Amino acid sequence: MLADHIRALGIKIIAIGIFSALLTPMFTDRSLGQGVLIGIIISIISYILGDLMLLPATDNTTATVADFVITALVYWIGIMAFDGIGLKLWEILLFASIVAASEWFLHKYLSRFVIKS
Repeated sequence: MLADHIRALGIKIIAIGIFSALLTPMFTDRSLGQGVLIGIIISIISYILGDLMLLPATDNTTATVADFVITALVYWIGIMAFDGIGLKLWEILLFASIVAASEWFLHKYLSRFVIKS
C-alpha cells in the first residue's frame, strides 16, 4: 500500500516537475531548478489535499478542479517567493490547465490501483 502511494506521488512529481521546469524559465526570470522545486511543492500539496482527501470523498472532476486551483495558487506564490517577476494571469491559467489535464489521468490511476474503495 505504501509502495503504491510512493509510486503515485513519484509519477505526479515527475509530471508536474517537468511542466514546471519547462514553463517557469519561459514565463519568469526563475531558473529550471527553481521550477522543479515549485513543481515538487505543488505535487506534495495537491497529493495530500486533492488526491488523498478530496478524490476518495468526491469524484475525478471535483478533484481535478481542486488540483487546478491548488496548482494556480501554489505556482503563483512559489514564483513570488523566489522574488520572481509577476506572472500574467494567462501564464498561471495555462500552467494550471496543463497540470489539471495530467491530473485527470492520474486520478483514474489512483482510483483504480491506489485508493481502492
